[in-house]
Amino acid sequence: IREDGSVFAGLGLLDMEVTQRTNSFGDDLWIETADGLEVIATQVTMADVTLGEGQAPFGKIIYGRGNCGDGREGAQTGSVIFTHCLGPVLTKNPRFTEWLIKRCASAAGLDVSDRTLDDGQIGMELAALEDVRTFVNKKRNGEIHWKK
Repeated sequence: IREDGSVFAGLGLLDMEVTQRTNSFGDDLWIETADGLEVIATQVTMADVTLGEGQAPFGKIIYGRGNCGDGREGAQTGSVIFTHCLGPVLTKNPRFTEWLIKRCASAAGLDVSDRTLDDGQIGMELAALEDVRTFVNKKRNGEIHWKK
């Protein structure tokens, strides 16, 4: 649903409604996926997402706004994922990237279940993620305040 009231249909892959707002929202976004992975990204959005009854979210909010401030982020059904997470999501979240690549490989009929990156291979990325986690935790705890 656009701000002017016009409506258009999506592909129908996920049961959700997207409603455009007149204002934008931007901040960090930290979620935990249904598979227990943490993803930290940036969110900039001008729309609210309302999930249909029974539609699984992509994750639950640890920090940020997510779909429309209701504690959920995105939507997921099978191999279809919708999220407000903006980049650099893949480099910032190496375990999520590994999980995503394995899902794609599995969907293509490839068995990569025995392939796992060890921490030494992604040490720089894990350290950067920890820096971001520390920064976002400071915002969660009220140690960092933004000026409007």
